Amino acid sequence: MKFTLRNLRNWDSIVFEKANRFHSKFRVYPNILQASSVTFHQIDMIANFLGRDKLQNEQGIKSYPITENGSLVSLGCFCSEEFEIDFAVDDNLQLNKFQLIFDDNPEWGDVERHEDLPIGELVCI
Repeated sequence: MKFTLRNLRNWDSIVFEKANRFHSKFRVYPNILQASSVTFHQIDMIANFLGRDKLQNEQGIKSYPITENGSLVSLGCFCSEEFEIDFAVDDNLQLNKFQLIFDDNPEWGDVERHEDLPIGELVCI
């Protein structure tokens, strides 16, 4: 399903809401979010400067500082208690657009069909 981030400051709330909408429609949560590299850069900037209280590393440590060399933290996924969504760059998507996908065997190069979903509904465009 494709969506637009109309307010980047609330990108995390929007992704959470749309992931739940995806779940309502397909009975499975998405596990991949595709967006352009520019959109991901904007999300990283918002997360680093306005949303540090929501950041955590792979060990679950919250509010960790900017990296040791002073660079910004680059997000690789979005997590909630119900699901985790990995980020994947697709520069064919327009700025501030993102696409949610479920892939039961993500191998980063193909998007396979889930057995329970009709072809063409795994990714709604």
